[in-house]
Amino acid sequence: TTNPPPLTTDTTTLTTSNPPPRTTDDTNIACYQCMGCSSLDPSTPVISDANYQSCVTTVFLSDSNVIRGATYDQHPDGECIQTTEILSCWCTSSLCNNNQI
Repeated sequence: TTNPPPLTTDTTTLTTSNPPPRTTDDTNIACYQCMGCSSLDPSTPVISDANYQSCVTTVFLSDSNVIRGATYDQHPDGECIQTTEILSCWCTSSLCNNNQI
């Protein structure tokens, strides 16, 4: 008997590169943390944790409200994702979420 030909499926794969996980040997990443802060000033709080993977800036498109902070999730440096309601951008160096929005 002969085997039937293998089944093929036409698929589209989206591949993104993820940064390597931060290790305890890395220096802590520090990020600005604030709500309603389209710009920063010397009094803007800074947070730091050895487990943070990236800083994030999120803009609510309906009212331009800006939130800055940190995340334990990995994201490629410079990645931005926009939905109909929000735009979020991640960066992976200390105090990198400082751009005026």
